[in-house]
Amino acid sequence: MYHIGMKSAEQLLALINDTNSLTLTFDDVEFGTPSALTLESQEGEENPANTEVVMTAKPNRIPVGDVVVKYDRIDLAEFETLGDPHGIAVDTPITHATVMEAFNKFYGSALELIDIDQTTELPANLDNDEVVELKASAESLAYRGSIELLVESGGIDLNTAITNKDLSGLVLKFASAQSPA
Repeated sequence: MYHIGMKSAEQLLALINDTNSLTLTFDDVEFGTPSALTLESQEGEENPANTEVVMTAKPNRIPVGDVVVKYDRIDLAEFETLGDPHGIAVDTPITHATVMEAFNKFYGSALELIDIDQTTELPANLDNDEVVELKASAESLAYRGSIELLVESGGIDLNTAITNKDLSGLVLKFASAQSPA
């Protein structure tokens, strides 16, 4: 069985195994880069899909050759059906990795950096809640599309939290029950 808590490649391999009553592993096969499909390119096909990928048998294994597999990747916008993508706490400094980690924690998913487009611009800081678009990369085996997240700072920026930075020196003080010897 496959689910969003699995990595993209694991989801696809589980789908192939479930659908074909197989037990292939990553020792047996590998995936190429997925390609987006359009309905027009599949006119007349019984089950049009949004993606195709070449699955190739690894050398010296029982399966041999390669096959083109067509399937539907999950649109990231569909995650909105699992929970409102607002108030997602992102650790600072904000990076694609911290946004992805916060997304995974919020939704219980297992996106990896290969799943997200790392060219998407991010805000420089999170002084206030910010809208961030998380886009799937073309190389993602399980995801496509994008989702807008309303993110908030998940950590304390010390430069903002410590407002008085000019401190007096430390002084020698004793607890009330103690006195110097």
